[in-house]
Amino acid sequence: MTEEIKEVIQAEEFQLVDAQGNVRARLGFVEGEPCLQFIDSQGCERIKIGISADEPGIRILNSDASTQTAIGTIDADHTGIMLCDETGVLGMTLLINQNRESHMKIYDQEGETFWAAP
Repeated sequence: MTEEIKEVIQAEEFQLVDAQGNVRARLGFVEGEPCLQFIDSQGCERIKIGISADEPGIRILNSDASTQTAIGTIDADHTGIMLCDETGVLGMTLLINQNRESHMKIYDQEGETFWAAP
């Protein structure tokens, strides 16, 4: 039995479903931008890999959809890594700007800068 192998398959969205029919991963568009999403057994998005305003990024999310870890474009001026606690409260940033100036900050429980370099 020979199956035809297609060279290109086009669609606006692909979904990976488990044995119960639950969507567990999705490759498609979010707000008009390409995105790969991984979804846990409770239906919560947990990993998001995508492009926003032509800038790539990876987000690891808590079960309440708040960002736990972000890698990539953080804002219009910075690329880097953000680490948050299990509730989404910012704990640390390691950023670099377009002039290759970098800085690192660690935040206390109130969200205030505890330590920074430079």
